[in-house]
Amino acid sequence: MARTIASLAPVEAARVHLALPEKRLFRDQQQKASASVIVKLAAGQNLNEGQILGIVNLVAGSVDGLDSDQVAVIDDNGRVLSKTNDHHAGTGTAPDMLEYQKSLEQGLELRAQALLDRALGMGNSMVQVTAVVDYTQRERMEESYDPNTTAVRSEQSSTEKGGIAGAGGVPGVQSNIKDEKGGSSFIPTSRTDETINYEISKVVSKQVDPVGTLKNISVAVLVADRLVENTDDSEPPTTEPRDAKELAAIEKMVSRALGVNPARGDQIAVISRPFETAFSDEPLVKSSPWSRVYQMIPMIKYALLCLAVGLVYFLVLRPLLQVLRGEGRMVEHYKTVEQLESEMAGLPYGGAKQEPPLSLPGGTQTLQNDPAQVIKAWLKDS
Repeated sequence: MARTIASLAPVEAARVHLALPEKRLFRDQQQKASASVIVKLAAGQNLNEGQILGIVNLVAGSVDGLDSDQVAVIDDNGRVLSKTNDHHAGTGTAPDMLEYQKSLEQGLELRAQALLDRALGMGNSMVQVTAVVDYTQRERMEESYDPNTTAVRSEQSSTEKGGIAGAGGVPGVQSNIKDEKGGSSFIPTSRTDETINYEISKVVSKQVDPVGTLKNISVAVLVADRLVENTDDSEPPTTEPRDAKELAAIEKMVSRALGVNPARGDQIAVISRPFETAFSDEPLVKSSPWSRVYQMIPMIKYALLCLAVGLVYFLVLRPLLQVLRGEGRMVEHYKTVEQLESEMAGLPYGGAKQEPPLSLPGGTQTLQNDPAQVIKAWLKDS
């Protein structure tokens, strides 16, 4: 994994640390695996969000049971490059607010610029869009009751009927004698219970506003003045501002393309101005003569390298090859002092005592003339 991560262009070296827990018998006791990736970035290079996410998914997919949330990516300076889900949940944006706003503005600018290039021609207009994005996360829950709308939820009713017998007759001895029936009365009773439960109409609503909504935009459109050809060909053409009717048509076209809504607070301005082209005719910075030399440095290096190789070949390799192949001739020894004295004295050649030439012991004349055999004999004697 470290070699694979180091193959990325901004990464010079990488190291991966894995923390794999022991397997437990019960699943609720099993701990999660984790990993840490340390990357050394090249000078002036940075990893973008896509590359960081790719490293996290690569490590998580290479280790069994490793979640991408448990992978941390840091650089050699100790900065944390990876972002966890908690970070995204707290911000609620993808993945950076400034990048999201910049991409939104660029998309709107390209949409309007494409229309203006078709209508006015290339290089005759410029569009700048400023977007205000709301990153506030809102969540609202509401319960509403309607007192005018009711419904019977449950109903319960019970009825009981009965009576109570009461004693009666003339008080005295006659009514208290045994087996003597006196007067009696019966009082009937009844009971009715009824319970009705009513339910009031209730509406429960939950609303979660998305994060990163567009609040309003401000659009500035700059168009070049119209060119007017002069009757005299020797004079350059002049410019005149575009009329209000044409500017109003451009404003309407751009507003419809970008969805400008004045009720939301959107603003748009279209201005006609002459474009300055002097800066495109002359370079802002004149090239110095040393810049030409700097451009030729790689070629000079290769030329010097070729020259060095040629000198080594002609001064070292070629003479050595000639000696080994026997193509070279034996160089005569310089004259000795005795030979020079005899020449100065006018003596004939050979009058002085001359040293015999070097010869190989026991060798023939052909072998003695061979430089290779001479060198071998010298090495053998030494």
